[in-house]
Amino acid sequence: MRTTLLVGSLATVLALTAGNSIGADLPAGRDDAAVAGVIDRGALRPVPRAWIAADAAMVVDPTELVVITPDAADADSIAQASAPLGYSVLRRNTLGGLGQVLLVLRIPQGRTGPAAIAEIEALNAGVTAGVNHAYPTPLTSPALARLRFADTMMKWPSDGCVAHGAIGLIDTAIDPDVAAGLAADISSADFRRDVDRQTGTDHGTALAAVLAGPGRLVDARIANAVVVGDEPSLEDAAGVDDLLRALDWMVLQGVDVVNISLAGPYNKILDIGVQAAAANRLIMVAAVGNDGPSSIPRFPAAFDEVVAVTAVDADQDVYQRAVQGPHVDFAAPGVDVLLPFADPQFVTGTSVAAPFVTALIAADPRILGPFDPGDVVTELRERAQDIGETGQDPVFGNGIPLAAGLCS
Repeated sequence: MRTTLLVGSLATVLALTAGNSIGADLPAGRDDAAVAGVIDRGALRPVPRAWIAADAAMVVDPTELVVITPDAADADSIAQASAPLGYSVLRRNTLGGLGQVLLVLRIPQGRTGPAAIAEIEALNAGVTAGVNHAYPTPLTSPALARLRFADTMMKWPSDGCVAHGAIGLIDTAIDPDVAAGLAADISSADFRRDVDRQTGTDHGTALAAVLAGPGRLVDARIANAVVVGDEPSLEDAAGVDDLLRALDWMVLQGVDVVNISLAGPYNKILDIGVQAAAANRLIMVAAVGNDGPSSIPRFPAAFDEVVAVTAVDADQDVYQRAVQGPHVDFAAPGVDVLLPFADPQFVTGTSVAAPFVTALIAADPRILGPFDPGDVVTELRERAQDIGETGQDPVFGNGIPLAAGLCS
């Protein structure tokens, strides 16, 4: 029996009521000219208000507010000062790897997300507050099976390449039966809000098979941060606090390159976390998302520090649902890619394209040695096959990075 799994992002499908102010990440009533001043905390990058409005419903829990600060005393101050206003602390985490303290507050009944953000940030100039945006995995969907083309397209050697760096996978759990057959030492930690809730393994298992299946990485060390299940729902999505704790764990685990095949809204808390992770020399690779070519950019792929990967088919045509834009860095196989399971599967989506690039980075000691995260794109561009328009373009980025000669 052959099955097909579609992997990527569902932000467009899940944007239930984009006009709902609960999910907004900036206070209401400000024009675009004032946005930069509102989010100028921790060197944040402003995005158009239209993007924020479009993602208003993309939250895991509209009653949660996430607060981040590099100062434990400021976190104490917010916890104390917000209590008389009706807020309560749900969770607190010290992110030693990122140099931040994370608070999750319960928003008092009757407060909107934008109102809560403005109220909490007004209490202390040293903190940044945002709603708990959702970063989901995708639906399972039928597709037409194609030939096994990925290895040929990227010129992977048949015996694979030795992994020179530790790899992170922020995703679902990995099926232990499949993990036993991979050429990898896999460790895991669960960062979901409800660790007792049953979680799927399809998405993370598919990506692990791309990273360390036959003909890919050998002797790989994979740190699997479980942040989400397979169900395409906001309730089953990763919250921004889950992602921050996972990134922190990656830094503390000494991970060199992390794959994030999740895609969702711009979020100030995620912005700070990504910058902190990059400052700790963590290379981040992310899927651009499956919301379509007319979609607004999805994050974390759209951040400058992140290598953004789109998907192409065996004919080097872009996946029809891939997000496009100037932030796209590279393309990789992502349409009907064969997974080497006992029950063969063909997977489709930008999610499955990202780990091809993650694996290439992990196999390249030149990148993992002297390079800063910001230089990775430059190095990969040197070994990329340009497709589409000449030079970088919003559909294919810099083309398909190749593994030819990498293991010799």
